[in-house]
Amino acid sequence: MRKALLALAGLFFLLLAYSSFPSTAGSASSPASGWKEIRVSNVDPGRSYRVDGCLTVVSGGVDYVALRLAWHDGLNGYGVQLSDEDATGAASLIGAEQCLSLTDTAPCRSRSALYGVVVSGDGDAVEVDSASLDLTALATTKPCPTPTATPVATATPTSGDKPKEPTAKPEGQATTTTPTPEPLVYPALVNGSFEQARADGTPQAWRKFGGEMRRTSAAVHEGKYAASLRSTTESTKWLYQAVTVKGGHAYRLSAFALKDDPDLAEVYLRISWYESDDATGTATKT
Repeated sequence: MRKALLALAGLFFLLLAYSSFPSTAGSASSPASGWKEIRVSNVDPGRSYRVDGCLTVVSGGVDYVALRLAWHDGLNGYGVQLSDEDATGAASLIGAEQCLSLTDTAPCRSRSALYGVVVSGDGDAVEVDSASLDLTALATTKPCPTPTATPVATATPTSGDKPKEPTAKPEGQATTTTPTPEPLVYPALVNGSFEQARADGTPQAWRKFGGEMRRTSAAVHEGKYAASLRSTTESTKWLYQAVTVKGGHAYRLSAFALKDDPDLAEVYLRISWYESDDATGTATKT
């Protein structure tokens, strides 16, 4: 069974797009760059992890290349990115394999990590040894505080007190439940109209690389909402969804997109085919 990676970007209803914006410098540890190859893993807060990976710069045009480990406060790579660390490679070293490694401790708020190779410049000029990418859990080095329940004061009944009748729950009152983590891969495209949203307002089932993802009602083709992806850097950004497909079957991808920013270079659709069960590794065809 193969997987198709369906992505989305821009301001409107579409399933994948690449964009270019005016350049803005990134932080010293994590300059503006896009993922060349990426993996995701749930982690234990406070535990140390080591990432290993090998890459080769095959031609010029690469401004920055690194092995990156990014911590997120949600499971499966969702939620807010808390921090990241890079093991920087030599962008000007052409033709020689570079094997990089870095170790970092998962923040106490973290629940998952994204790790892989990031590139600024010509991403096609870097080749990644997919089999070498690995995340290894080490010994716990940072104890995280365990939340403690606050004692609730209770009244001591006297001999003359009459037990109170239990209070009935008002009809129609919602029951608070813990949300179920979203899967990494869906059996079919989910929420293609962007009408369903998470608690933070982002479109349900959709994920992003870079930029700010949200729902919008400002420009809609049909229904009440569309998806929006905004950025202030020139690196590639996209929204995506991974779905299960059947090898040998034909698939058609269609969408409506609005390019309403003169600094946005282009918006277009892309399907990437993967042999892995979770749409990770190197695409076999795009």
